Amino acid sequence: MVSLLPMDLGWLHLDRLILERVGMHRWPSWLTDIIPNNIRELSVAHNNLTELPDWILDNPLNPEHQTLIDLRGNSLSRHTVMHARINEAVPDCSFRFLIDTPLAVQAAINMQLREGAELSAALDQWTHASNSLAITSERTIEARREIGRILTDHWRAFSLGQIHRPLRLENLSLADFPRQLPEFFYRQIRYLHLSRVTATGSDLDQLLRRMTDLSSLVMNRHVAPLLQLPPALLELPSLRSLLLIDQGMVIEQKHIDFFSRIPTLARLELDGNRMGAISDLSALNNTALNWLSLNNVGLTEWPTWVDDMIPAHLGTLLLEGNLITDLPEHILANPGSESAHTEISLLNNPLSEDSMRRAHFSERYGRSFTFDMDLPPELTAMDWTEQHDSDSSISDYESEDSRASTPEPVTADPWLDDSNPLSATRRALWEQLEISDHNRRLLDLIGSLRHSADYRNTASRAALQERVWRVLGAVSQDPQLGMTLSAIAEEPLRLFRDNNTCPDGILLEFNQMEVMVFIRQSLHDVVPEQRGALLYRLTTRLYRLSELDAAAREQTGGRDEAEVRLAYRIHWASALDLPVPPEGMLYQAHAAIRPGEFETALLRVQSGEQGEPFLRFAEQQDYWINYLRETHAGRFDALEHLYRTDLTRLTDEFEQRNISLDNPEYERRIREFEASFKAQQTVLIRELTNAEGLEHH
Repeated sequence: MVSLLPMDLGWLHLDRLILERVGMHRWPSWLTDIIPNNIRELSVAHNNLTELPDWILDNPLNPEHQTLIDLRGNSLSRHTVMHARINEAVPDCSFRFLIDTPLAVQAAINMQLREGAELSAALDQWTHASNSLAITSERTIEARREIGRILTDHWRAFSLGQIHRPLRLENLSLADFPRQLPEFFYRQIRYLHLSRVTATGSDLDQLLRRMTDLSSLVMNRHVAPLLQLPPALLELPSLRSLLLIDQGMVIEQKHIDFFSRIPTLARLELDGNRMGAISDLSALNNTALNWLSLNNVGLTEWPTWVDDMIPAHLGTLLLEGNLITDLPEHILANPGSESAHTEISLLNNPLSEDSMRRAHFSERYGRSFTFDMDLPPELTAMDWTEQHDSDSSISDYESEDSRASTPEPVTADPWLDDSNPLSATRRALWEQLEISDHNRRLLDLIGSLRHSADYRNTASRAALQERVWRVLGAVSQDPQLGMTLSAIAEEPLRLFRDNNTCPDGILLEFNQMEVMVFIRQSLHDVVPEQRGALLYRLTTRLYRLSELDAAAREQTGGRDEAEVRLAYRIHWASALDLPVPPEGMLYQAHAAIRPGEFETALLRVQSGEQGEPFLRFAEQQDYWINYLRETHAGRFDALEHLYRTDLTRLTDEFEQRNISLDNPEYERRIREFEASFKAQQTVLIRELTNAEGLEHH
């Protein structure tokens, strides 16, 4: 029924159209074409719909026509129910809905609607506000309306789960921004992007001061130079990322001293400004700063005032697009460091050939610095990674000739802490695993993790050691798992030894192993009375990781895939509650993440989780299907019974007609029954998955 009627139905006008219990599992496109203009009431109740088209959920304005859609008896997801109910509250919308809504979901919807009404009232009051000295102009009213639309769209996206979506204000004046908004709205803003915004220092300070949960501020391009940093920045307890791009600033020591008073600051970008008099950055050691970008700031020589920050504090230093020609001797010396590393990007600088050559040849695993430079082809083609490394005490291999035949023995020592009471037990476990040859590659890969960012950073080393023992503990209990992980380790180890992957690539492969162990442990530790909630959360977390990886692979292009995937995982680990995420990477700048790329990937993951992609993923997870089959055995048994009954009837029919069961027609009908049975199972699995989501989300 639902796949029929492909013809133009624009002529059809109905007071009520009923399509109940017709086996509809997808919304038919022909139906979208005739609502809301042609049908006043539509019932698709008691079908198998699990989602609705975005156009219907977005519910465009239509002051002349409105359709009431009855969706009761369909297994719609929590997000679909909330999306439909929140958007139908807008006056003059195209659709209203009748939907089965659990009490907990209804409570969440009611709260969102109350907040939406409160925000709308505040915006409306501000739009038409005036003072006794002057009547508000039409231009001002329209500017305020446009800002109101931006804020309403942001609230709506936040209320539907996009809590990490930036609020973007572009080409407007903060004089037109509402003076007072509901407190809940300010708390919803975690990421703020300002571009070519006209504002006084007081306007900007007043805006920021209320955003107490702000995590990231991006100011890009300017109308007037930013002459004074807003004092409110010092009062934002969650501010981790501050990007002041092309703000017409002259960066001086007073700015550095100001930034040093933001203890949570981890990322600072000052690209496109100009550098003034700076004596040192040591005050920044009081912050969490790990990433400093000084691209296109007019540097003509190496900024010696960064020396105290590298490699101990900064993991990434960007100096791209400047006029640096030579690097100082202490940087070119590139001393060994077991506890810190800085990636320095010098792309688009007129570096001398001598500086590029010496910097390039100084790079080895275990050294303080790696460099991104515009190398000439003759340097790029040279195999440099382990050359002239006789002074490196922590290199895995002494030379190009010896590295394949005489690698340094891999031992348990880097992963043990003598002060830990488990140290002796863990050493014995390592020695036990060493006995079996099939564990050799796994132990070798773990040995290579000494070059990873998580090991070289003393702040994250202890956590990595625990992660290593978690994997090895699981292997000691399951020899088959050990064989699987050793097989996985073979290829990345070969690439690592051939210089075709880096420590970040090894860390990513180890993280994949961690995920396997995490799944195994999660399924083992499930508490029976919480089984549904725990398994649903596990499925959600694994989906997010899988979809984030898929987004990274698709966007990699000519970049290193491992670097991009690792950058995505680290950036969104907390927001997406990813399982066992790594803490750091050596070459984040090399991943070359484009502006807005992280946000696009997050939106893809979140959108997929709310619809078809998540349902497809869930139906591929054996543990989830087994849970549904056990919990809803009667539903699956009923499908199985119908299928078996249909097969029996078909066989009886052919025998009564004296037709051989080898007849092609019989085989064709059997395949049709099998396809129908599988399709019905899929529909049931999706229905039950959405039902579990409504209960446990």
